[in-house]
Amino acid sequence: MSTTYIFLQFITYGTPYWVIALFAIFTTKQRATGRWRLPWLANRWSGYGFALYPLIFAAVLIAQTVWSLAGCTGGLIDPISCGSISDAMGGRLDSFVFKTITTFSVIGLPCLSVYIFAELLTRYRNR
Repeated sequence: MSTTYIFLQFITYGTPYWVIALFAIFTTKQRATGRWRLPWLANRWSGYGFALYPLIFAAVLIAQTVWSLAGCTGGLIDPISCGSISDAMGGRLDSFVFKTITTFSVIGLPCLSVYIFAELLTRYRNR
């Protein structure tokens, strides 16, 4: 597996994180058009970013539950064998869970700090 392939996977899986982080940073100045419906958040894009984490957590939880209930065994080194679904599908589920958790650790947690920073900066500018 080449370094370029791993880098492209991080870019692809991390796109929701960094796109929302860019919008959160660039919209720290409150605009007069429209009213944001969540009064406890000053930055709309930070709110979208905060809402992204439970959705991704739910997707990983569902994929891991399906993988476990299908009777799959194996992992990174051992070949994956499944009882109820095809081995290829079990491999895809395992790959999705591994890549998503890795991307969350490398890209998602730093973006969480960017969302918090954008929220605090928006509150500071609007007071």
